[in-house]
Order: sequence, then structure tokens, then C-alpha cells
Amino acid sequence: MTKFQRFLSFTLKSTLAWVVFVGGGYQLMKSIGPSEEELKRKINEQRAKRGEKEWQVDTDIYKKQIQMIIENSKGDKPVWDVQWGTKK
Repeated sequence: MTKFQRFLSFTLKSTLAWVVFVGGGYQLMKSIGPSEEELKRKINEQRAKRGEKEWQVDTDIYKKQIQMIIENSKGDKPVWDVQWGTKK
């Protein structure tokens, strides 16, 4: 067997092993992990437990923080001097 044949054999075996390893890992992940529908159902159950009111409060806080970031980005104040006001 020549050096080239050994190199080609090694390359093909390595490529095949890599494909089997990556493909097997992907299939294992798909078979063990929850489906997209299961994830959505679980998130909806958690949201219902928290209550729509708390969800709305969190959304309002997020919007206020984004607005504060936009306002403070226009000034010359350093970020550590900005008052965030994240209390509910």
C-alpha cells in the first residue's frame, strides 16, 4: 500500500467516523429532547401559572428599561451613573 493510499484510506475512515458521530448525536438529541409542540405547551402552562398580570408587569418594566437605555444613550453620562429604577 502506498503512502497516498494509506492517506486516502485514513481520510475516508475519519470522514465516515465524523459523519456517524455527528449524525448519531443529532438523532439522539432529537429522540431525547421535547418536540416544538411540547415546548410551546409547557411555556403556555408556565405563563398561565404566573398569571397574565405579572406577565404584563414584566413587559412594562422591559419597555421602560428599553426607553431608559435609548434616552441615556443620548447623554454624556457614564453608564454607571445612570439610575435604572427596576423596582416593581
